[in-house]
Amino acid sequence: MKIAGQSTLDAAAESIWPLIFDPRTLLQLLPGCEQVEQVAPDEYRGRMTLRAPAIAGTYETWVKVLKYEAPSFCQIQGEAAGSSGSVRGQASFTLRPDAQQTRIEYQGDAQIGGPLAGMNPRFAEGVAQMLIRQGLARLPELAREREAAMQTAPLAEPAASPGGVTRWVRWLAARFAGLWRRLAYVTNRFLLHGRA
Repeated sequence: MKIAGQSTLDAAAESIWPLIFDPRTLLQLLPGCEQVEQVAPDEYRGRMTLRAPAIAGTYETWVKVLKYEAPSFCQIQGEAAGSSGSVRGQASFTLRPDAQQTRIEYQGDAQIGGPLAGMNPRFAEGVAQMLIRQGLARLPELAREREAAMQTAPLAEPAASPGGVTRWVRWLAARFAGLWRRLAYVTNRFLLHGRA
């Protein structure tokens, strides 16, 4: 099954890009998504439950980022598997700035297995397009919410991207290391003063 399309989003590409790789955002973007976790710098696993006719069921999902050029291009491969069947394939999307808006163009090629393979191809494509449109419709609103949160607490939410969680952990570790060094310095001064 091949799928392609485009949509214009009322937000800048720089605001849209980080959301695509943020597990918390993906929970709100993907219809039926119940769990998403980043298991490696460029790899995600999750679970989603769909209730649409012919595809109803719970699916375990896996997505790996193959290539990206922030904030304009990304290529991924992934798989969703459940009792109703499986879908695996590759997809790519491009973000193109358009004044204060962003045009996102996407295309993908998927192989359907199990009971799902019995669906009419045009119906399967229609369901996929519906799920994509529902997710894209939420992006501008989430981008505005994220910008507002960063303005009120700029250090509370480091930017998410492939490897973003790793960078955040390193930043946090550096802060703790600095705190530990200061604590050790004060302790040594105290001990030396006590001996004097």
